[in-house]
Amino acid sequence: MKNTLVAIAALMSFNTLSADLTFQNTNEMSYAEINDVRNKLSDSELLKFDNAVNMQMRMAVVYNDMNYRSQYRVIVEDTPDFRVIGFNDNTTAIKVYNAIGVTVYQKANYGGQYRTIIGDLADFRLIGFNDDTSSMKFF
Repeated sequence: MKNTLVAIAALMSFNTLSADLTFQNTNEMSYAEINDVRNKLSDSELLKFDNAVNMQMRMAVVYNDMNYRSQYRVIVEDTPDFRVIGFNDNTTAIKVYNAIGVTVYQKANYGGQYRTIIGDLADFRLIGFNDDTSSMKFF
């Protein structure tokens, strides 16, 4: 039986060249997957990540390639400007944890067109929003 743990992260950006996180369901990551993320973090990011995992905070992981591949960022609070996390107009997929969903916006500060996403979405082309996200709110 595979051990699982609810995965949550503190506000930070994880910059990795290849991330292939596969989750069992919207609220769980395996210990191996958590360790994979942990191994790519700086000491200060690691402390935030571990604290967030224990507190079971809401989280979204945004990816710059469809099907949850390539670079990603972990977000745990409403983010009015994706430039701050180095991911403006780069989002192509999202996984959402401990929240119903998110609303993504075309412009910074929750402006422009928007799309509401419930749960995970492997390909933003399906909603006509590929590489066109500049801010996000949880709900």
